[in-house]
Amino acid sequence: MMAAIITQSRPLPWIFNPSPLIPIRHQGQMIHSLCAMPARWSIFWLQTLAGKQKPIMHRAVWPGTALPGTWCIMDKRDQPARGFFYKLSQVWRLFATGLAFCIFGGGALLLALTLFPLMMLVLQNREKRRNAAQLVICRCFRLFCFILDMTGVASVDFDGRDKLVNARGKLIIANHPTLLDVVIILAQMDRCQCVVKHQLFRNPFMAGVVRAAGFIRNDDNPEKLVADAARHLRNGDCVMIFPEGTRTASGEKLGPLQRGVANIAISAPADLIPVIVRCNHDTLKKGTPWYQIPPSKIRYNVRVGSTISATGEIDPSQVRARQARALTAVIKQYFCDRLRHDHA
Repeated sequence: MMAAIITQSRPLPWIFNPSPLIPIRHQGQMIHSLCAMPARWSIFWLQTLAGKQKPIMHRAVWPGTALPGTWCIMDKRDQPARGFFYKLSQVWRLFATGLAFCIFGGGALLLALTLFPLMMLVLQNREKRRNAAQLVICRCFRLFCFILDMTGVASVDFDGRDKLVNARGKLIIANHPTLLDVVIILAQMDRCQCVVKHQLFRNPFMAGVVRAAGFIRNDDNPEKLVADAARHLRNGDCVMIFPEGTRTASGEKLGPLQRGVANIAISAPADLIPVIVRCNHDTLKKGTPWYQIPPSKIRYNVRVGSTISATGEIDPSQVRARQARALTAVIKQYFCDRLRHDHA
């Protein structure tokens, strides 16, 4: 095997390690497998296009400290050298992101014009038709998450899926850092009732979908919204809602919480299943355009927390308003504590 061995005792301040699978040896020896380089270059190209690999910048300190499995490039100013591969990855992920959202909108419109009208003819029972529509939506969201991962746009690490799949009559609450949160959570379930923003009912692409699924509008009369959600919970359906009411603003961990969640949980009554969503980039937030592409692949870390008992957190002797304030404070403290640490 051809190899280049460097044995100088002086520091080697700047290196480029084109063989990510072979680490730099100690005692001043750097071994590169030249025979295997073409194959590794091919792998790197494919991974770069898919967003699974990007030039990771790293300064070597003698003895070698280049990280196995990474690309180590630094310029002479000790700044990341964002070169051709980085730009190629950015262009690809911008194209893939736009394509993914086109698929999302086009797929929703196609369902609204074909499958859901067919369901109205085949399934006369309104509840069965709604459940079937929710099942189709969850499966389509799962496919969409797969497309995001394969194209290098975003990946999801989800822990605690069984808690959602096996839940019945639970109120699912989650923080709302990005645009894709509801897609990621519903993709793990078979069916779920949701409280969604009222603008979706006028959206030409999404209106048919949210109506077929029977989702609850968030601009309804507050008493009606609480009553509808509580009715679904008493019937054994899960209801998902974001306590913030909207996406978290850029630069914030958690926005102010609305008391509607607490009122629903108390009215049903129903236990709450918290879902903590983390994202490695400040992207797809409220006010952030979709084409503002982060420097690397979006990675979601989603954890389903322990069940919160609504009745166990309130004083039944207090009036409803105080109970709602107390439960809202418990929910806020829960999310603040979990978002401050690494694990839910």
